[in-house]
Amino acid sequence: MTTHLNKALRRSITGAVQCLVVPVMLLLIIAVPASAKSGDSCVLVGFRGDPEVDSLPEGWDHVTYLGKNENEFRLEADRGTVLQVRSLNSVSALLATPDVDIAEYPLLAWRWKVNRVVGMAREDRRDRNDCAARVRVVFKTPQPAPTGDTLARRVLKLGGVDLGAGEPDGEKIDYVWGNYLPQGTVVAYPGARDHFMIFLQSGGEKAGRWVWEQRDVRADYERCFGGKPPDIAGLLVLTDTERTNEGVIAYFGSVVFLKREHDETP
Repeated sequence: MTTHLNKALRRSITGAVQCLVVPVMLLLIIAVPASAKSGDSCVLVGFRGDPEVDSLPEGWDHVTYLGKNENEFRLEADRGTVLQVRSLNSVSALLATPDVDIAEYPLLAWRWKVNRVVGMAREDRRDRNDCAARVRVVFKTPQPAPTGDTLARRVLKLGGVDLGAGEPDGEKIDYVWGNYLPQGTVVAYPGARDHFMIFLQSGGEKAGRWVWEQRDVRADYERCFGGKPPDIAGLLVLTDTERTNEGVIAYFGSVVFLKREHDETP
């Protein structure tokens, strides 16, 4: 079933954006950096760039982790522009900082695909907590104390070594395509504070094809942490195989925040 974004939203972006409702999921053919105006139906994040030229999408920063090999990123054309992430004994992420009020746009939707799962992963163990794909939402905290990673980055940057963007501090929820823990599991990230994982997919049954997801971020925050969620500090997409020394290719596309009115098919 095909629907169209309202006229105000169409005027706020370049080109036509076509939306398909795929059992309560929104397929975005073209996506632009996230911003919202009063009356907009959704806040588009997605990936913008030329797959023939660009390896990283506009508006996203590369997040690396000290002492870890980095993933490889590139843009591809697949019903719009999507992000490919190649991970081989490595971990790094891309970070967007969407200007979105999740009280107004609480639903996060996207599509993803993996070529395989991380077969040796045990997501409940710190030493084997690898995942084929993650979408991580980070919530703002008031004046967080610098972490060890943040302090080390500052020292290295002062010494002339720029390691790129760091992951924001704050409470975190990972939406996971895992291997060991079953679909629907909600569990604390092993060895971390204020960090939960929600397993949307588990195992390789759907490997090799696009899968649509939609989550109520506000409800998930209340479930994991209780209370009203703060603003979003960042949205990350990543793949990690550095603990199991395996290799995975993941794809992400059509990332969008929605109002609740999109819960129902027109």
